[in-house]
Amino acid sequence: NGQERIKVPDLMGLTLDAATTLLTKSNLKIGSTTSAYSPTVDAGIIISSIPAAGTDAKKDSLISLVISKGIAQIALTSFVGLSSDQALNELNSLGAVVITKYEYSDSVMVGKVISQDPDGSTPVAKGAKITLVISKGPSSIAVPKVIGKTLDEATLILENLGFKVKSKTIGNKKNKVVIGISPKYDSKVKPGSTITLTLG
Repeated sequence: NGQERIKVPDLMGLTLDAATTLLTKSNLKIGSTTSAYSPTVDAGIIISSIPAAGTDAKKDSLISLVISKGIAQIALTSFVGLSSDQALNELNSLGAVVITKYEYSDSVMVGKVISQDPDGSTPVAKGAKITLVISKGPSSIAVPKVIGKTLDEATLILENLGFKVKSKTIGNKKNKVVIGISPKYDSKVKPGSTITLTLG
């Protein structure tokens, strides 16, 4: 047919300027250019061509290029003070890799985020690692005053604070109430400790 066939040169890894020069030398022309995110190819560098490198093309054929926009960026916000579940769900859906650490805090409620790194003030690359420090609650809790309460009332108060409850009964009063508590009222103990109530 007399039409000269030209092999499409390999344009991957070139800038648009360099690709234009190479295509012109090869008697080919630049067609459309589209952009795509790439985790491996720097922004402004060609990822691929259509037709692909090595394909036969007619003289003056249009070669379309896909140019890298670099790594996709995700906009972060600060999750400090919010629940760890909310932070994990949102960060996972954004495409971040979340690393969680747990620390005691007297000021941040259990299950809430104490700190975050990076802090969310600037965008980060998709797939970036975000470290969340999540509160385990206070390292020690004061034993509340439950003297005079029924076993049910005292147990509810203590379990709401994360304590385990054991009880022992003395005497033969019909409507027994808490008359003793160990460890004693207002002493500081670890969350999850067992509190023994004496009923009489």
